[in-house]
Amino acid sequence: LNALVWHFLGGRTLKASIWLSYCLFIDTGTQTGIEADSSGSHELSLAVWMSVCGWLYNMVLLGQIVHAAEAVIRRMTRERFRVFVSKHVVLLGWNDKTLHFLTALQEQACLHSVRQHVVILAERDEQSMSEEVRHHFKRIRAKHGLVKVVCRQANPCDTKQLARVNVIRASKVVLLSSDPTDDAVIRSMIALATFAEWLQGFVYADMWSSERSFVATTILPHTVVLLGHRQSGRLLCL
Repeated sequence: LNALVWHFLGGRTLKASIWLSYCLFIDTGTQTGIEADSSGSHELSLAVWMSVCGWLYNMVLLGQIVHAAEAVIRRMTRERFRVFVSKHVVLLGWNDKTLHFLTALQEQACLHSVRQHVVILAERDEQSMSEEVRHHFKRIRAKHGLVKVVCRQANPCDTKQLARVNVIRASKVVLLSSDPTDDAVIRSMIALATFAEWLQGFVYADMWSSERSFVATTILPHTVVLLGHRQSGRLLCL
């Protein structure tokens, strides 16, 4: 349509009008090459209008491309992330003791002036977990830099996800129960038993039921079971 307007207003050939319309639409600023003295006001107004429309179109198009690229990167990060550190702490699951446990790790890191890496693997939204961790450290006014926390949304009962957080090289693996039945902890324990031969750290299970704790120690004999409803403070003293 713009090419036809150029063709009839400017007296140019259809081929030249199409090329000029394309340049004005795609390459913002091309209208600056049009002579103001030799062109009419209608041609100059059309050139500015096409240039503005082209600029808006390019911004919207680039914005959509960036948004799609961010979505792909987030999905690949979530599905194919891998932890390469060692001597870190792995938290499997999320409950009301998670933030208190991070506080204890923070105090321990400050006491020994060392950095501590923590990986939280739970079936919760990553952004929600990260926000809670950030607000918690801000509330207690702790130096967040000493404890680096990475939150990942994944199934802690999946052996592939456990391998991605490098669970065999962790100094501590803590299984956190979120329900009184402790089913999630037992399932995570079964998945963790796959790496029992190569585990280098200690395994702790925060559980509710003393009856189910026997099952946990049967799966991994060296597991330290902490009964959450009776010994809630012991988890902070690891």
